[in-house]
Amino acid sequence: MVYCIGHKYICFSGVNSLSGKTFFIVDSEALPEVFKKVIETKDLIENGTAKNTSDAITISGISRSAFYKYKDSVFKATESDSDSIELQAVLVDRAGVFSSLSNALFKSGANIITMNQTAPENGLAAVSIVIGIDSLKAPVHELIKNLELIDGVVSIKNV
Repeated sequence: MVYCIGHKYICFSGVNSLSGKTFFIVDSEALPEVFKKVIETKDLIENGTAKNTSDAITISGISRSAFYKYKDSVFKATESDSDSIELQAVLVDRAGVFSSLSNALFKSGANIITMNQTAPENGLAAVSIVIGIDSLKAPVHELIKNLELIDGVVSIKNV
């Protein structure tokens, strides 16, 4: 969850426990113009104003190389960015494993939005779970560590 603490420029700095990367939320007034242009270009593509990336780059006035250099590193922060996560798990095909996972998510304060399970193959089933994390009782990395301990959970990760 992102909380702005009211500084003029930098509101939050934190390490994503899953990727190990450090992220900052910065007031756009403090950013170099190239980062603003990257966001503008991505917005033009997303909202359909530009037909394609090339058009969006032309409209925003950023160089193609600058856009491609930063497009995967610069994002607009929105409240909904941190409201939910998707977990992918591999479970042993045994009675109660799926139920134990669901119960552990409930007890952690997670709101299960969607759960999808594939048909078991070779005694294992893949599960995709989208959970709301607004009310988690612990950080996401701790939740995943606890879910890994459930008997029958072969693997689980945030994607």
